[in-house]
Amino acid sequence: MRKITEGEITSMVRRFFRINGFNFLSTSSNGEKLYYTIGGNTLNNKQPDSIVTKENIIIICEDKILFKKLFSEQNYSIDDYTKLSGFLNSKVDLDLFRNKLSKLNFPPNIIIVGCLSSLVGNTSGQPSFVGESLLNISIEELKNDKFKMTLYSIDSYKKYFNQFELEITV
Repeated sequence: MRKITEGEITSMVRRFFRINGFNFLSTSSNGEKLYYTIGGNTLNNKQPDSIVTKENIIIICEDKILFKKLFSEQNYSIDDYTKLSGFLNSKVDLDLFRNKLSKLNFPPNIIIVGCLSSLVGNTSGQPSFVGESLLNISIEELKNDKFKMTLYSIDSYKKYFNQFELEITV
């Protein structure tokens, strides 16, 4: 087993979405990086690892090598899970993001969900986060630089995916 980087995790997650027919958003209408706001404060912006879209859904992705790091503070900052779930549960923050999306010609009723991705590891004691607003992509390291990716989602989001499990080579 070799050491894997967060960049490789993000690359695998992007491949997973691309194979499932998603497109990527990276900038707003004026060319600025696309980010989401936390707590209604535009000074408190978060640029996610990926933002993908297909049909009437946008998925905001946060990736870490280790599952537990999604729930751990990094450099005196709130953890990715808290940021993303806080954003997804805040009408003010969602309205600010939808306003940015409207400038890119997305409809106001677009579905916005989050996705947390990491290598499979010990998940005991961690909150369950697959639900109305969060998906999970679990990545299992196999042999010879192969990885098995598995999407966990509530049923209403499964229609956007052709494949829930996928083996890829890095």
